[in-house]
Amino acid sequence: MSSLVHWLAVFLAVSLVPPDVRASEDAQSFFRQGAELQQRGDLEAARQAYEKALKVAPQRVDVLSNLGLVYLKLGKNQQAVQHLKKALEIKPNLSAVRMFLGLAYFQEAQYLPASKELSRVVTEQPDQLQAHHLLGLCLLKLDQLPEGIAALEEALKLNPGNLAAAYTLATAYTGEGQLEKAESLLLGPLKSERGAESCLVRGSLHNARKEYRLAIDELTEAKRLNPQLSTVHSQLGHALLRLGDSDAALSAFQNELVNNRADFNANANLGWLFLRQGQYDEAAKFLQKAMALRPADTGLLYMMAQIYQAKGQYPEGVELLEKVVRNQPNYAPAHVILSRLYARLKRHDDFIREKAIIQRLAEKEQKENLSSNERYDGSVALPELP
Repeated sequence: MSSLVHWLAVFLAVSLVPPDVRASEDAQSFFRQGAELQQRGDLEAARQAYEKALKVAPQRVDVLSNLGLVYLKLGKNQQAVQHLKKALEIKPNLSAVRMFLGLAYFQEAQYLPASKELSRVVTEQPDQLQAHHLLGLCLLKLDQLPEGIAALEEALKLNPGNLAAAYTLATAYTGEGQLEKAESLLLGPLKSERGAESCLVRGSLHNARKEYRLAIDELTEAKRLNPQLSTVHSQLGHALLRLGDSDAALSAFQNELVNNRADFNANANLGWLFLRQGQYDEAAKFLQKAMALRPADTGLLYMMAQIYQAKGQYPEGVELLEKVVRNQPNYAPAHVILSRLYARLKRHDDFIREKAIIQRLAEKEQKENLSSNERYDGSVALPELP
């Protein structure tokens, strides 16, 4: 994101929407004052001037747009969204303004509306490099890896020297299991780089190859170089967890959320760790954050159902488990818990149906294990109706 931020700083300094000649003289005076202050970098004074102009002429697109950009640069993303959206309602064909609306949504972790705005930008301006890059980031956050990869590939094609896009694309390739493509970027445009981002990419690649100790070495160096680098703590937590160091992994995932509160893996893994410790309220807090990012994730639904079971919230647990078994009909553990909850709720017919499914799955597993010369120990327990 570093090159994107630099581009933003330049763009914000010069990209002023032409004034509306029909506006009043007072509004025009305030607008010019705001534009001069904005160009000099005095954003707070520019904001005040634009606000005065807006009071006189609340429908001026140039004022709304520039005020939105100023709020964006000040880090006040919700105010930026408000003004940029209003500008586009009045004049929809301002692609630059739409680009910044997408960025404001992105910085608020509202990736779906961000992706919608940015998709329109790249349709209207196919050569808009930064829009492709940011769209790719949004799609990755939405777990739409193939689409995100396509957008990042387009960004890199438009500018092969864009190291930020190369880093993100290498990470996306790794997440999608396209390890050879990730390696090709490390041996190509990223070959001479040894900064925090390249260490992160290498560490992520080692994680994907289950080379966890090598991953920890690279990710520890990435963390040293830039402790605020997005996903570095999450990737480090992944490696530590796979090596059995749960305490260190928990700390790493918590550190990720300090600067990257919408990281899916950190939230999901913290939910799992607290669930395993029997801290159900704490686990639910993180699992719900992860579910806000991926509502249909089967693993999250199953873990939340376990929490509902432990807390005696049986109807809520049934609702989630029914979704799980619809998505994964052969997932025996979900059927086992679902049958127990049906029994608790005195849903006899549903319990009998689930018991039959569990028996069928157990017989299928036994047959598959025996055919592969593996011993089946009947570990799938069949609950009894109380």
